[in-house]
Amino acid sequence: MNQIETPKNVQHRQRKRATWLGIVAGIIAKFGTSTLLVGVAVVGGRVWAASVDAPRSWTEHMEDVNSSSWFLLQSINVLSALLAGWVATWFSPPRSLIAPGVLVALAILAAAFAQLPATRSPLLLAVWALGAPIGLAVGTALHRRHERLA
Repeated sequence: MNQIETPKNVQHRQRKRATWLGIVAGIIAKFGTSTLLVGVAVVGGRVWAASVDAPRSWTEHMEDVNSSSWFLLQSINVLSALLAGWVATWFSPPRSLIAPGVLVALAILAAAFAQLPATRSPLLLAVWALGAPIGLAVGTALHRRHERLA
């Protein structure tokens, strides 16, 4: 049975496609940016260690919460999530929070199933668990503010 194409049906389908585009674009932006920035940090750290004849690179122990490279990794996570929130909102329908909301839910779900960092500090655990959701929310808010001012 064919459904008659009404402007409302077409508009609904376009909004659904734009929402899916926002979700996919946000995921690609998050993983692409974090992969690129972590790669630059690791290579840059090793080049720096080789240039100053350091015995080890500061990026060798990025999983250790007591190292500065762990905090660099967390800031990369927040920055890439901020960009993902911006991109997801940009590709989504106007005034829609579905795509950024789905990305926040995915980030929380990923943190729930990931291996916890080896620390007992609640502050460090909060930084680790809430970095991506907060980055996504801030990126979304920044884009919505940019839309209002434009």
